[in-house]
Amino acid sequence: MARFRLELGPIPLHHQVYLDLKAALDAGEWRPGDRLPTERDMATRYGCSLITIRRALSELVREGRLERTRGRGTFVLAPRIDVDFAGSLSFTEEMQTRGLDPETRLVAARPEAAGESVATALELELGSPTLYLERLRLADGEPLLLEQVHLPAERFPGLLATDLEGGSW
Repeated sequence: MARFRLELGPIPLHHQVYLDLKAALDAGEWRPGDRLPTERDMATRYGCSLITIRRALSELVREGRLERTRGRGTFVLAPRIDVDFAGSLSFTEEMQTRGLDPETRLVAARPEAAGESVATALELELGSPTLYLERLRLADGEPLLLEQVHLPAERFPGLLATDLEGGSW
């Protein structure tokens, strides 16, 4: 017997199922990594066809909320984190705004001579001194992005002596 009652009317059945599943995901009924019930079990739960369930699940897959793997099932994905690199907030500020704990780990920091592509990009002479920095940025302990940057050394004197994990530069 159906736990959730679909209603005939202007809202398509698959959209009603989608809305209920989305609300359950938002409420934490299933956590990232959890496997959802089978399509057949959901069809019984909602009292509808498998096609209706598949359309609702497909929409959640398109939104990046679920992942479907043939033969394994449907799994909840961790929420996507979109970072606005053109925005005015630093990485740390943006993550804190989202309620996430930001962290930075220094991977590499060293002086380098500018190779051809770096010299061209920075409009420097070939072999000019640059600083190469590589940092792993995390949110709630999960790796989010790897920053790799070459900077003209003369514009950033003393940068390698500063705390490169403690904030933005």
